[in-house]
Amino acid sequence: MIIQVVNVACLFLSTLFLVAHSPGDEDKPLFNGTDLSGWINVIGASESWTAARNSISATGIPKGVLRTDRQYENYILEFEYKKPMSHGRAGILIHSDALPAKGSPWPRGINIQFWDSGNGLIEAVGGAGIRTVKNPQLQKADGDSSGGGPPAAGERWHHVRVKSSNGAVTLRVDGKPAAMGLYASLRKGYIALKSDGSQIQFRNIRLRELPAADLASEQVATKDRGFVSLYNGRDVGRHWELLPGHRGHWTGEDWLINYDGGSEEERKSLWSKGKYADFILTADMKFTGRPEMAESPVVLPNGENLKTEDGSNKTVVVPYAGDTGIYVRGSSKNQVNMGNRFIGSGEIYGYRADRDMPREVRQALIPRVNADAPPGEWNRYRITMKGDRITVVLNGTVVIDDARLPGIAPTGKIALQDDHGRGNRFVFGNLYIKELE
Repeated sequence: MIIQVVNVACLFLSTLFLVAHSPGDEDKPLFNGTDLSGWINVIGASESWTAARNSISATGIPKGVLRTDRQYENYILEFEYKKPMSHGRAGILIHSDALPAKGSPWPRGINIQFWDSGNGLIEAVGGAGIRTVKNPQLQKADGDSSGGGPPAAGERWHHVRVKSSNGAVTLRVDGKPAAMGLYASLRKGYIALKSDGSQIQFRNIRLRELPAADLASEQVATKDRGFVSLYNGRDVGRHWELLPGHRGHWTGEDWLINYDGGSEEERKSLWSKGKYADFILTADMKFTGRPEMAESPVVLPNGENLKTEDGSNKTVVVPYAGDTGIYVRGSSKNQVNMGNRFIGSGEIYGYRADRDMPREVRQALIPRVNADAPPGEWNRYRITMKGDRITVVLNGTVVIDDARLPGIAPTGKIALQDDHGRGNRFVFGNLYIKELE
């Protein structure tokens, strides 16, 4: 009985790989051979991706993601790739979100990697899920010497075939089974080409759509909402005012903007070149300094500090790694505060601490809950500014909800804040903005 069950299982796995497919009228090209029409640059400098001589090429530095402009569900995807350099990785994402996941250059989705040795890997990234199938028919997919030799590189084009059908994903490299995954949590999303540290070329990218299923909303990746990047992974000064004293302190490191706390400018914050009125801004932030235990004032619901019997501020001890924030509409008064304090991040400190403001205004600008990640871990902020109203979502939790900022300017620059002196170290990543009408 056991032998019979194993044979049936192997037969099932084989059929997933061996379904015949001959290119025909149902196949459609995803690349027109001349330009990047139909493709969207997600991260990295736009000039990192080029189309010429019937292929799409990537420089590999900085990291890059180039995705389709529409989502796909069930399909057979075929293409060829060539990777001249032995270092770096070759891969694609399927069923991916439009934007990168928190703390990562890669969107949530199903990551598919392949090596010139014929090995492959299917894994979930960014919070997605898939069950990797262990099957003796498949070659070892770890990419090291135990799987058929180290990754090779050269001028040879390799053929890749990916089939996605109702949560089952299979990979063939040069006609041989390479990897398989089942029960993918995401079953519809974008197809993305990845550039991860080395040059790579793609060509003959074709797709044959298969019958769709009735999917639940959680099985569909998030769609493009019109966000544009505020950092291209190469040149901080393209979107930001990189003053002479900032240089060497506000630095671009691949997909991150890093700050070492040492700007020599009087105005140490990094201001945007553009001005923005109504918008939605997403930003990932992580402190890189070593946390130390420090006292933090206890803030009451009315915006005042809790006092002790002797009139001093009541404090609690918290792990503190630094302080930063995002200024909106051109003023430090409009700071969305970021730091591991008792009150939690997201407060609009300039308004909350202004006793000339009405009590109801100050109260609304106190975080509803402390939603900070621990020091050293990534936080994702989503800031919506519309008229004189602001909403702040931190790590998926609404901490400021449609609060009013009386007297705020109708438009202004954005800034990544530092006004706390040397040693205040942090990184920002995945800075995207959508301007609202």
